[in-house]
Amino acid sequence: MTLKYWLPLAFLACPISAETTNKESSERFTLKEKVTQAITKFEGTTREHWAYQVSRYENEEGDITSSIEGFGPNPDIEKQ
Repeated sequence: MTLKYWLPLAFLACPISAETTNKESSERFTLKEKVTQAITKFEGTTREHWAYQVSRYENEEGDITSSIEGFGPNPDIEKQ
């Protein structure tokens, strides 16, 4: 008896599974496009538009050292 109900349910699940797979591959393709566009935009940005900050912290046997390094470009080209 359980086979009688299980078989139609299995056939109903097949199209749903195929639809989900198509949707997931479409979402992956869209994500791949967005990542590619972001990398292209990142590579095309000149250094004068970037700023960064690096924080370092080290505790070696109780000897604590820390530093903060950064770069912030000056909008005035003459003062860079």
